[in-house]
Amino acid sequence: IAVPLLLVGGLPWQVLPDLAAPALTLIEPVTPAWLSAIVRIGILGGAVTAINAVLLGYSRSLAAIASAGFLPEVLARSGGRRGQPQAAILAIGAVTVLSIAAGASITQYAVVFVVAFLAQQVLLGLSLLSVAGVGRPAVLPDWLSRSAAFVLITVSLMLLVAALWSDPFMFVVTTVVTLMGALIYVARQRRMRAEGSDW
Repeated sequence: IAVPLLLVGGLPWQVLPDLAAPALTLIEPVTPAWLSAIVRIGILGGAVTAINAVLLGYSRSLAAIASAGFLPEVLARSGGRRGQPQAAILAIGAVTVLSIAAGASITQYAVVFVVAFLAQQVLLGLSLLSVAGVGRPAVLPDWLSRSAAFVLITVSLMLLVAALWSDPFMFVVTTVVTLMGALIYVARQRRMRAEGSDW
């Protein structure tokens, strides 16, 4: 929370998209060189950590979806000493490399990621609403679960509107891809039910 607050408080917000490294632009004029070097290492570590989190988290989600039958079975294959979903990790890595090769701006990638993430949060809120009051014993009281779901959905929808405002084209692209995924999911669900699979 502190980093974006410092950035928009210390730099004109209009120039932020044009800066290669806003944090360095902010601190280098007022800090010694050795401290700037430490911050550079921290920024690099943060970038690597973010990439690693995406590979670790989303590759497992991709493998789980594939093992449930909604994506090609090859993506569910695992290996290595700890049973990592290697095929899913390679698939996400390939998409990342292709995205970089496409040459879009970091802002466009950010919009795609944010729209997908916020859509996921809306679905999580709807899921929470659907199970509130159903399961026992509940971890949270029903009123708190429903309140949390409404807040999650409301805030996510407000931020989705902000993402649409910032880059309508990338918002539309992400929405179209998401709808295509939803159609594939529904078609696969109907096929599995027609085959008598345990949905």
